[in-house]
Amino acid sequence: MRRILILLGTLLIGLSLVVTGCRQASKTETKAEEKKPLKVGAVLSLTGTQASLGGPEKNTLELVVDAINKAGGIDGRKVELFIQDDQSDKAKAKVAVDKLIGESKVNVIIGGSITPSSLVIKDEAIKAKIPQIAPAAGILITKPDFKWTFRTAQSDSLAVRKVIEYLGKTLKITKVAI
Repeated sequence: MRRILILLGTLLIGLSLVVTGCRQASKTETKAEEKKPLKVGAVLSLTGTQASLGGPEKNTLELVVDAINKAGGIDGRKVELFIQDDQSDKAKAKVAVDKLIGESKVNVIIGGSITPSSLVIKDEAIKAKIPQIAPAAGILITKPDFKWTFRTAQSDSLAVRKVIEYLGKTLKITKVAI
């Protein structure tokens, strides 16, 4: 549930940044152009080994986009959602992100559900200069710091540290096998 709330908040912030950036980038847009929909692409693990992550992420995104659009959109612009399934496979994530960038012409990309997919998406998002919001936890997603990539989950290294602290201090376990 916490992951979903973080994803929701990050999506709203990310979309606001896209709108602000688009407005500042071209102040000569006509009123008609300003009302073009914001295109949000998502590459999620809807099938495959990590479908338990991608399914709730998809449902959350659909609910958020529906709520935003019912409230009048963002700055009067509706949000269009384009979802691709990477099948929990980084090679398929590459195909999916290329389709979102090349065919759908998205303004922002959310994904992947897992770190390997997020890393592939990151490379393509940086090349295309499209913001990426990654719900996965791998520290490499945002290291070194990239101006186009954001991670919603705490890093995997932080999570491991906290688990080890809990095992040692609370449970008094001194040996762990992984």
